[in-house]
Amino acid sequence: MAQKGTFVVKKSIQLAKKLFLGGILSLWLLWSCAVLIFHWGTLPQKDFLALQKIPITHSALWIKSTPEFPMQHLVLEGSAFERGWLAGQHTQHLLYEQEKELTTLLKKVFPYRFLFQTFELALIPLFKGTEKDIPRDFLEEMYGVSLATSAEFAPYAEAFTRQLAYHGLYEVGQMMVDQFHDDRLENMGCTAVLAQQENSWMVGRNFDFEGGPTLDEKKILKWVFPEGKYAYLSVIWAGMVGSVTAVNEHGLYLSINAAGTQEFRRQGVPTTLLLTRVMDSARNSDEALQLLQNTPTISSALFVLVSARENKAFRVEKSPNTTRIIPIAENTAITNHFISADWDHDPINLFRKEELTSQYRQARGQELAHALTPQFQEKEMAEILRDKHGLHNAPRSLGHRQSIDSLIANHSVIYNGEKEHIYVSVGPHLINDYLGYDLKASFQQRRPQFVQKISADPEVTPEIYENYLGFQRQLEELAQHLHTNKDVGWLATSPLLREMQQRVQTYPQLENSTYNELLGQLARRQNQKDQAKKYFLRALQLVPAYKREQTYITEVLHAL
Repeated sequence: MAQKGTFVVKKSIQLAKKLFLGGILSLWLLWSCAVLIFHWGTLPQKDFLALQKIPITHSALWIKSTPEFPMQHLVLEGSAFERGWLAGQHTQHLLYEQEKELTTLLKKVFPYRFLFQTFELALIPLFKGTEKDIPRDFLEEMYGVSLATSAEFAPYAEAFTRQLAYHGLYEVGQMMVDQFHDDRLENMGCTAVLAQQENSWMVGRNFDFEGGPTLDEKKILKWVFPEGKYAYLSVIWAGMVGSVTAVNEHGLYLSINAAGTQEFRRQGVPTTLLLTRVMDSARNSDEALQLLQNTPTISSALFVLVSARENKAFRVEKSPNTTRIIPIAENTAITNHFISADWDHDPINLFRKEELTSQYRQARGQELAHALTPQFQEKEMAEILRDKHGLHNAPRSLGHRQSIDSLIANHSVIYNGEKEHIYVSVGPHLINDYLGYDLKASFQQRRPQFVQKISADPEVTPEIYENYLGFQRQLEELAQHLHTNKDVGWLATSPLLREMQQRVQTYPQLENSTYNELLGQLARRQNQKDQAKKYFLRALQLVPAYKREQTYITEVLHAL
């Protein structure tokens, strides 16, 4: 028996050693794979190092914001690398602030470091080799920008790699909305309104993306005069080579609205870079449409194209496999879903229409656009972009996601094609002035030429806006307490609730569905069913923005 016992012990020790060695080997293999994948995800730089030896022969014009003209301008000339290098040197402080804010946003989406690293590992093999589809001049400009970035963010990726990755934020963000239905990213929407003038079109657009105050209040009007290509203006943020809203010297306006379909291509040109290519290469709508149709993209997007000098406007619905060009013949609104029959049954397009706010905002935009008189001016377009009501002027709480202006716009732009003037919101969001510029004169003189402004939003004063922000922070705090604490009886008499109630009494427009839903949850957990029912009914009365919220509150009411 003793020998048998000794034999079992020896076998157990041998098995333990094998498991231990096997575990070590497995960990080593996993680590090797991770290192290999991260290596794959590092953009090759050897072909770009020689650029640093090329002398910089041009200079950039950097115009800081002032109290009188609170807008930043960057005028760039020269080769792609020169423009990137000059842009980086002048905006180094903004590049740091933006990366700080973007990494903070990443931490909200991925609260634990290992979650982000897992997500990153999954994306790297998927997008490996993407740089091969990107034109060389874009990569050279990105490389120039990368030389001015901070090493603080190196743990996320090497500087050059990060610059390319930021140009794929649209694609990754939309993938998370559509595949994971992540409500922290569902606010990446846009509303564009087009209305016909006598000889051209006027277009207004809100670019909705909560990327932090730097991307909003410190955005840049980037005037680019590339060698051998057409000059263009891009309303953008520091370091961005791609564009989301832009107009070129030939009167071509192009902007992008988020959209989604099931279609996906592993490699292609990021949509923001395609927009820049159209701006620096197209003289008319035919050339612009040819580029939009023939350039392969990774994901789906909606483009709004206006050719001022041809008096033409188009809605371009583009997926990785299909492009549909729809001429616009009457006043219209464009939001975040496709209307072509190709995507009538696409589940992601249907999700955008039926579960999010796209269809509702489009209907409200159409309602307002059709009500414009033939003599409308930029001020009336600004009123549409600042609209905070529902259909038929139904009241909505401030910041309601079904509103055209839900106080999340990163920038707002009005392009008057007849005059070739552009107006850009100062920020934050749309509450301050729009500053206007004469594009023809600006391109000719190679510096911005101011024309006039559209006055600040009378509905949202700085005082109201500050209280709105404070109320939003308190809503997040209340939701966090309800999520993390089992015993919430103390909340009923807490300073937090008293301050929120006081804010709502002083500013009734702050009261929203979420506030009442959270109060209903609190009352329900305290077994105060009648009070909970009252709050949930009030939450429905204030119209939850998303279908999932309406469904949840309705189900809770049935259960009470």
